[in-house]
Amino acid sequence: MKVLFKSDQTQKLLILVAFVFLSIIYLVLYNHNYQTFINGHGENVVKQSLLIFFYNLHKGMDFGYFQLFVLLCFPLINGFNTFNASVMKYDVYEIQRIGYLKYYINQVSNAIKGIWYFPLVINLIFILLLIAFGYEFVGQRSISLYTSSDILDLFIFIFLQTLGWIVLNVFCVVLSQIITNKYLYGLSLLLYSIATTLIFVMILVPFENTFIPFFGSLQSTLVYLISPFTLLTVSLFSIIGVVNQMLIMILSIIFYSVLNVFLILIIILRRKKNGHVF
Repeated sequence: MKVLFKSDQTQKLLILVAFVFLSIIYLVLYNHNYQTFINGHGENVVKQSLLIFFYNLHKGMDFGYFQLFVLLCFPLINGFNTFNASVMKYDVYEIQRIGYLKYYINQVSNAIKGIWYFPLVINLIFILLLIAFGYEFVGQRSISLYTSSDILDLFIFIFLQTLGWIVLNVFCVVLSQIITNKYLYGLSLLLYSIATTLIFVMILVPFENTFIPFFGSLQSTLVYLISPFTLLTVSLFSIIGVVNQMLIMILSIIFYSVLNVFLILIIILRRKKNGHVF
């Protein structure tokens, strides 16, 4: 697929703007629903933190289009650069000069640099807009996502989400070295995310009532561990059961990091075997 814009930075900026714009659409569409819930008045109303509105964007309860659009755009951030280089074989010259290992280390580094600031910018702008809309940051009752502090929870969430998006972007770059059809690659992360989630939900039904310490249902634990939606939403997405969100997020990051390294080694061995570069 041809680069859509003359500058990769311009393309990334436009994708980031699109993510922010989509989150603003969510805010405008559902603002009325949350105004009463968060900023309501009266003796029997317990005002909630604006973070409920914020977390529900990532949870996909009201606006699942956001997650699907993000997954669809991931290949455009870094992946198509390595896809084109691999398919057209013009990465051969760089590999001959620096070797396979350093070449793929550079690709991983580019994937990290290309995505790490996305969650920070999206979340910061969305929270600032919520405050501008008149929402109170701290409500009368803590959400207690990870701790008893809403502010600490927010920092933990953004930190874990940044790591998750980094790992997903690296995985997307890895897929660019495996899939050779540009149209299939463009849809690969979205299709993989939906397929793996639904397939594992179905095949693990017999383990729905099997529970393991610190996690909950074995079915839920394995689904959350393997589903890319966990990395995207910090395990907030709702499909089945309840799990230890922080622990399963950390394990999912480890799982996909190990998978990325394993697949890169397989790709190097395959390319050497095919005689591209020794």
